[in-house]
Amino acid sequence: MSARRPHILIEHVDFMLSAGEHPWRIAQRLDMTLSSVSRALQRAGRHDLARLFERTGIAA
Repeated sequence: MSARRPHILIEHVDFMLSAGEHPWRIAQRLDMTLSSVSRALQRAGRHDLARLFERTGIAA
């Protein structure tokens, strides 16, 4: 999903974060790992969102 349509991934992540979802739960809903969400967001140029998933991975 993320490699083919990064704008859709960004839209989903942004919406779920604004709705109060935890990054771990977002990754779970997208059937991805925290690190794969972070990498996909980095490749799409959204380093601000990617950092949220990196920090969560360290804490989890």
